[in-house]
Amino acid sequence: MSANNGTSNEIEQLTKQIIQKVKESVNGERVYVVLVGAPGSGKSTIAEALKTSLLDKLAASETVLTQSATEKIQTDGLDKKTRTLEQITSDIPLYAASDVSKHRLSKADLKSIEDFPTFKYYNANHDLLIESGGGIDNSIRLEITPESGAITSNTKVKDCVSIVPMDGFHLSREMLDKFENHEEMHKRRGSYFTFDSKNYLELVQLISRVNKSKGTENISIFYPGFDHALKDPQRDQHVVKPETKVVIMEGLYLLLDRPNWKSIVSSLPAQNTLIYKIDSEESTMEKRVSERHVQSGICATLAEAIKRFQSNDALNGRFIEKNMIPNSSIIHIRND
Repeated sequence: MSANNGTSNEIEQLTKQIIQKVKESVNGERVYVVLVGAPGSGKSTIAEALKTSLLDKLAASETVLTQSATEKIQTDGLDKKTRTLEQITSDIPLYAASDVSKHRLSKADLKSIEDFPTFKYYNANHDLLIESGGGIDNSIRLEITPESGAITSNTKVKDCVSIVPMDGFHLSREMLDKFENHEEMHKRRGSYFTFDSKNYLELVQLISRVNKSKGTENISIFYPGFDHALKDPQRDQHVVKPETKVVIMEGLYLLLDRPNWKSIVSSLPAQNTLIYKIDSEESTMEKRVSERHVQSGICATLAEAIKRFQSNDALNGRFIEKNMIPNSSIIHIRND
């Protein structure tokens, strides 16, 4: 696969498979695309190419219009009482905003991050924020937005496809400093235990729950991205809006057989989910990742970047290959 060419035959083929799922979706429920691959396999590049291709196809077809009209007819007959943000997150404890700092970690270890109890609170704008062990940098924000009604040909369809990158749930450098073995945690950054897996799982469950629950069609879900220049996650970089038809989740550990990670795919409706595993030669991935490390300033020289890849990124890739949840629905694609 040529991940740099969004109009390639391979991207077009994936697009057709996803569009078919959208057409088959019952009651206009979202379609979920899971992209998994080792560091340097091209997950992010392919996700962006897919988004562009999908938006082009959706804009040029009547798929979005037809489903939106169907949804409008169905929701008009429902009870007008909208389910509140509190009800959607009823399983998450609510704290006063003034008390939030008391519940954040002052010291951290692998167990505390993995098992940290998720909590929620309202900000000054009455939006609901959800945090776990990673703290505010990995937080999720839920916002009530005005009803948009049916999408029409005059409406921009850019919000019909959203990417949910795992990278936004990297633990911040400030959080890594709270570990007793902080030097090792910084060195191994990118390994599965250096992510806020609990809140990523919470995000996936919220996206699925809001989509399926009656009366939640006007909730937008904001979540963090990762800034390679700043070397840290940044809040509210991405959003799944009420208009979102396709959610593309991409990351190394989305099929990892470890707590939190292993529950991600099972939180999605199987009939509406497509899972793709991206395979590449390790030499190709080494070149891509090493060059990226230098460009982002993580490493000063290419030699240093190659050493980092071999001592961390390659290990992470091999680890997931050995510890992946078996799933007969996985579709393998190559990106050499």
